[in-house]
Amino acid sequence: VHEVTLGENTYAVKVQYPGVADSLNSDLAVVKPVALQVLGLNDVEVEPYFEEVKKRLLEETDYALELERSIALSKATERKVAGLRFPTYYPEFSTRRILTMDWIDGRPLDRFAREEEDQEAKNRVAQAIWDFYQFQIHELKQFHADPHPGNFLVDANGEVVVLDFGCTKRLGEEFHRDYFRFLDLKVLDDPEAFEAGLRQLEIISDEDSQRERELIIEEAERGARLLGRPYHEGEFDFGDETYMASIYELGEAQRKNSELREMRTARGSADSIYLNRAYFGLYSLMGLLKARIRTC
Repeated sequence: VHEVTLGENTYAVKVQYPGVADSLNSDLAVVKPVALQVLGLNDVEVEPYFEEVKKRLLEETDYALELERSIALSKATERKVAGLRFPTYYPEFSTRRILTMDWIDGRPLDRFAREEEDQEAKNRVAQAIWDFYQFQIHELKQFHADPHPGNFLVDANGEVVVLDFGCTKRLGEEFHRDYFRFLDLKVLDDPEAFEAGLRQLEIISDEDSQRERELIIEEAERGARLLGRPYHEGEFDFGDETYMASIYELGEAQRKNSELREMRTARGSADSIYLNRAYFGLYSLMGLLKARIRTC
């Protein structure tokens, strides 16, 4: 990204390295057989997941598509969520490999989190980012799928500047309903409803043994209750380091669970890949800011 001055205006000009799209195809072709061997899965099972990742990565190399999405999503969001700013994008200075927008000064989110001493200021920034994701995921059903600190700036007025709509994901109504039913405590407290929800998301199937189903249900419920806690409490303190640690511990425990590792079957809808990524990234940003926010 280059800072460019033209007359009295200053722009951020994002220029793509030559050959990136071509290298992605070849890189994925190399990675795929290695992943199949490591995971012990077959090509047919993994294909939907690889296609989802490949599609999203290739979309990130299409700046014409990113320009279109950046304009549409920023316009749809800017008047609905307080505390946000978006750069203006310039189609006349953009191409498939060049993307031009306003240059906006601000501190990257990780530097803001490190330098800012006012916790209330951090809470306001966190609230804006949280509300941004809730609006896009639940209202627009298309969202910014790359929530890392480098994609957010905090300007001198304490507003959050949202950058880089290169990676976005659109959610279908049916998938959105099936995925977020696990935020409902009535579903979590009803074993039959919970198991039915896992079947809808292709996490368990009739081919699983009784022990496999029991183990998956047990681990899925642990995860759903832990990750759903911020929503169930209405206000939540992500500054609670024990909560953030428990999320990482859950993932590590599942990774090391030999019974889970031996289930050599691909599970879950490919649509969940980037939604999971967005939520884990969002929770990490909240933890970085040690924020206490309204979650419902």
